[in-house]
Amino acid sequence: MNRRFLLSLLLALPLVAQAEIYRWTDAQGRAHFTQTPPPDAAYKKVDPRVSPANTADADSLRQKAEGFDKAREELAKQQAETEAKAQLRAGACMRAQQRARLMEENPPNRLSSINDKGEKERWTPEKYDAEKAKAQQAVEQNCDGSK
Repeated sequence: MNRRFLLSLLLALPLVAQAEIYRWTDAQGRAHFTQTPPPDAAYKKVDPRVSPANTADADSLRQKAEGFDKAREELAKQQAETEAKAQLRAGACMRAQQRARLMEENPPNRLSSINDKGEKERWTPEKYDAEKAKAQQAVEQNCDGSK
């Protein structure tokens, strides 16, 4: 049964492909497309095949496509740069927060640094306050003001 149906469908396909299409307009101005011409209205035969695009249109479309490709590449490049900057900023934020936490957890007399002569020197309260202010400023700059 299925074979007969499939066979009849395959045999009918060329007939469908040969069908003519008619375009006509009714009294209300609406366009209609039918396989049979209307008996009481003017009509036109329509060729359903698509005509090949002319080369000027093809070139214009190709140029637009290339422009879109370039814009997409530029956008991807900008997004990659933005992401790289965000990652650098996140790393700087983490380091700034660690430094600020170190300053909060340790009093000035427990912190030291190496001077120009290569000697270890303990921080004075003034140096501690200055370094703590720098750490807070780095947190604000790199962490959008969050701590």
